[in-house]
Amino acid sequence: MTRTSTTFKGAETKAPQPLEKGLNPADMDDDLFYESLKPQLDDLMKAPGDEVISRILEYSRKTKK
Repeated sequence: MTRTSTTFKGAETKAPQPLEKGLNPADMDDDLFYESLKPQLDDLMKAPGDEVISRILEYSRKTKK
């Protein structure tokens, strides 16, 4: 398996960044959407389920050909 430069410890200790003022409404909507998904994405990174792992492996097998 390939190692990434992101560590689990680094992901756990990052403090949430405040939203910047003066962004256009579309950027603010994107930021709010991402902020609402962030806890779920963090959980996937910390403990991916069997289904996620099998999808990654299946995709890996398809791209090797």
